[in-house]
Amino acid sequence: MRKSLLPAVSCLLVASILIPLGGCIAHAPSGNGGGGGGGGNQQTTVTVTPSSATVSGGSTTTFTATVTGPEETAVTWYVNGVQNGSSTLGTLAPGANTSGTTTAVYTAPATLPTPPTVSITAASVANGTTSSPSTVTLTASQVAVTVAPATANLSAGGQQQFTATVTGTANTTVGWYVDNVLGGNSTVGTISTTGLYTAPSNVTTTATATVMAQSQADTTKQATATVTIAGIAVSVSPVPASTIVPLPVPVGGTQEFSATVTGTTNTAVTNWQVNNVIGGTPTSGTIVSSGSNTAVYTAPASVSTAPFTVTITAVSSANAASSGSILANVHVTVNVTPATDTIGQSGNLLYTAVVNGAPSGSQGVNWSVTSANGGGFVPTADTTGIPSNQGIYIAPPLSQGESTLTATILATSQFDQTQSGTATTTVQLTDPLGAVSNFEALSASQCPISAEDSGNASCYSMTVSCDGIAPWTTYLKVNTPSQNPPAGTVIFSGDDGGANLYDTEYTNGSDVVGSVVTGGYTAVQLSFGAPFDGANPNGWLTGPGGVRRLACRYATVADWIYHNPQMINSNASSGAPMCATGNGAGAGAIAYAVSEYGMNGLNAASGVTSNFAMVELTSGPIFTAIDQGCICSTGATGPSGAPCNPAPTPMCYTEGMTTIDAAYSQPTVCSGGNTMNTLLLTSDSIYYQRGKGAVFPLPNTTVNMLFGKLDSDAGEPQGWEWNRVLLQNTPTQSCEQNASHDLPNDPTSATAIAADIQAHCK
Repeated sequence: MRKSLLPAVSCLLVASILIPLGGCIAHAPSGNGGGGGGGGNQQTTVTVTPSSATVSGGSTTTFTATVTGPEETAVTWYVNGVQNGSSTLGTLAPGANTSGTTTAVYTAPATLPTPPTVSITAASVANGTTSSPSTVTLTASQVAVTVAPATANLSAGGQQQFTATVTGTANTTVGWYVDNVLGGNSTVGTISTTGLYTAPSNVTTTATATVMAQSQADTTKQATATVTIAGIAVSVSPVPASTIVPLPVPVGGTQEFSATVTGTTNTAVTNWQVNNVIGGTPTSGTIVSSGSNTAVYTAPASVSTAPFTVTITAVSSANAASSGSILANVHVTVNVTPATDTIGQSGNLLYTAVVNGAPSGSQGVNWSVTSANGGGFVPTADTTGIPSNQGIYIAPPLSQGESTLTATILATSQFDQTQSGTATTTVQLTDPLGAVSNFEALSASQCPISAEDSGNASCYSMTVSCDGIAPWTTYLKVNTPSQNPPAGTVIFSGDDGGANLYDTEYTNGSDVVGSVVTGGYTAVQLSFGAPFDGANPNGWLTGPGGVRRLACRYATVADWIYHNPQMINSNASSGAPMCATGNGAGAGAIAYAVSEYGMNGLNAASGVTSNFAMVELTSGPIFTAIDQGCICSTGATGPSGAPCNPAPTPMCYTEGMTTIDAAYSQPTVCSGGNTMNTLLLTSDSIYYQRGKGAVFPLPNTTVNMLFGKLDSDAGEPQGWEWNRVLLQNTPTQSCEQNASHDLPNDPTSATAIAADIQAHCK
């Protein structure tokens, strides 16, 4: 008995100690134990197939264990003795146990161990019998992953479908990541399990994200794609022409802006701002939506600094952090008056500039002329007494054969030197005449009676309007002769701006007028004041405007009389001559008319067709050289050879300076002897080209000149200066020995005046 049992016990003992022990065979006892007969033993075997395999990293293969012997055929699986393996050796996943066989799926590790082989064994659950090992040779993984498309460009909130392709393994599933975050997030964008990527919606600047597909079969195998996400950008237009100078907008002006939103499907803007304030403010300007993504900006009416820069901003509706801005400069504007004008050569014109939007006290401008040979402005230092926003333009003389030129006047704001206003001046041969309106007859009670009237005096009034000066009421006293038709018309004017009638101002004025009427001429006395209006003691010389410009009043009336003789004498003939006489400033008015206002019959190009047939100038003209008369420090004297005082005598005024001051509405422009006004006074002088060697012709006008020996004023030197530049036969001159400056007060002189007119007014 003992002998027959020993093998079985020995095997069981070994098995219990060493399980699993490959290839161990267990024997069962014999059936009946009869004397020495001994029955057969039942053996357990475990076999694993395949006995060897080659598996790439991350791949799988299936092993099958077959158990014979016991009824229980289940097994336990081991990798290098480790039940079900490990991540470094690979893992075994037990499968089904059917018909005596059990399966397990081995998954190779992604990273190969050293050495790159493992043993797979299976041990019987019933008795621990272990199979012979199957050798697995591990090789590098063959799994490969690609992602398409490799790049994508999206706007904020945009989507892109990605596709992953896995090769080298039957397991083609992948995990999707965005910037190494499984499934992504709101910051970098999200991605679904199917690869649909959605960009974040609040990107303000261009960003990138990396989309990754990772193989689940081999997590070391992955592929990426790059997504470029355009930030939400807002641009505002119009864009300034210069990157240095912002878009200019005038004070009180409007400018429409439009916004373009990119980087998002929501292209609207939620609001418009001025200097970061929604809708703006009165100080910086306001902005109001005018349509889809457009708004109108209204600049403030005034600015405190120059340039005054504002920031116009449009904010994205998709993301309030995204906005676009543009700079605008609110600038002052400069208006210049008169905007257009016409003056005679070497004449002057007062310009005024208004700097709109500048602070109080910042109206000053700098004046210039942009046209070549267009003249210039009296220097600022020479314009004492006028505001800083005014300037006096001096036109140039015209070249020979030149009838007009155009000068562009520029006024540049001192407050904002980038802003200017312009005006255009046309310079022609002569100063422009004005216009007469409101001509009407006065009642008999309004018409002063003098000794020469004999009941035939009529009085009229009219309004004279000239460029750049105030309209003026002028009065006419008309004496008509018995001769029908009359021999012509003679105009009489007195001194000091003709502020009185000739027959009233001078002792023997009535004698001169009466003699002329008796000789067959219509006598027209001009008064720019008394006795009709005693409130205007300076007559036509009442400023502002300056002497030369104010002389337009006399010239305009004379021109009207020339063209309308029947208005004052129904018997007058249009073809009869027109003549004039005047004393002192009255002589000056006549000289201006023939020298500056074209009444010499030669300047049809300037629209002047009237003409004096003869002029009788007494004690003047005194405005030949106003600068020399007012600024006596120059010591200038008239030319030699004058009829009363052949030796040169000073041209300085001894009286009448305050009347000239009134012509400019500046208290000391003449009486102050201010040398800073030289350019202005020279321009206003009758002989505007003095010192340039020029003369002016009067071939159609007979000039007769009388001077008083007792005249202590500048009547003779000033008048003689004008006399010597007349380009014609030498005018008749004479010296009245007993006459002072008021020549018609002297009876002998009065007789001479009347005689000259009747002799030469032809």
